[in-house]
Amino acid sequence: SVSACEKRAEWQQALIILNSLGKQGGPLTANAFTYGAAISACENAGRWTLGLGLLDTLVAAGLALDTILTNSALSACEKGGSWASAVALLSGSVKRLGLKVNVVTF
Repeated sequence: SVSACEKRAEWQQALIILNSLGKQGGPLTANAFTYGAAISACENAGRWTLGLGLLDTLVAAGLALDTILTNSALSACEKGGSWASAVALLSGSVKRLGLKVNVVTF
């Protein structure tokens, strides 16, 4: 599962599983939980830019961006040392989508 890949920082396998969900008429589809686990797998493997890209994929798939996913992406930016990306995420996506931030966000 994607969450198992998250724990082991197996970002490639996490993305393969995520991309396979809902394909070929399968009963399982990607949701906010699976995207969050894939973002965290990318973060844990030092592939924070891939994790940020998954936010765009998630929104394009019609799923809602929430505070937990945003915090995962912010954590990925932090681990990647990209404060500029974190600020852009906070000032852009969060404000535009009206997400509520919490103590974890900061």
